[in-house]
Amino acid sequence: MANLISKLSLNSENSTFILSGLMRDDILVDYSSDIDFTPLVTVLTELIDTVDQISFDFENLPALSEKESLVLNALKDIFNSYNECISTDDLPISPAPVFNSPDEDDLPF
Repeated sequence: MANLISKLSLNSENSTFILSGLMRDDILVDYSSDIDFTPLVTVLTELIDTVDQISFDFENLPALSEKESLVLNALKDIFNSYNECISTDDLPISPAPVFNSPDEDDLPF
């Protein structure tokens, strides 16, 4: 599996965050009205079997408005949740406990 770095840029004129580096095409998160993270979550779902971790590069963003900060924090949470999911997916699965009843022969069926 691979590690990816997603770079985030901002187009304030179009009210859009642009995520590059995850797929061939950039992922646009429009925040002009309701914010729809579905395209991003769809891509992350497709990557879950092939990508170990995704780093999120957002260092060179200009000063953000309150709404832009809200979207940025939501994006951080989405990437953190993805990475946590991937890291816990590698943990060994414990077998289910087996309970033996002393009255196993007394089952009614």
